[in-house]
Amino acid sequence: MKSLIHLFLGALVMLALSQCQSGAKDVKFEIETPYGTMQGILYKETPLHQANFIKLAKAGYYDGLLFHRVMP
Repeated sequence: MKSLIHLFLGALVMLALSQCQSGAKDVKFEIETPYGTMQGILYKETPLHQANFIKLAKAGYYDGLLFHRVMP
């Protein structure tokens, strides 16, 4: 009986933890050029890079910036 209770409580804890979400989320962005639109994702695992990119984008740093594509 105790094993069944422990199993039930363990399953309940696992369910509760699986429903928890971190406050940080992936950020999706688009870069529009005369040749088309590019889409990208800033992952929540890189919060400093994500915050810096968003700060620069809001400040207009990327507006009119020449985009280079490097082909290996």
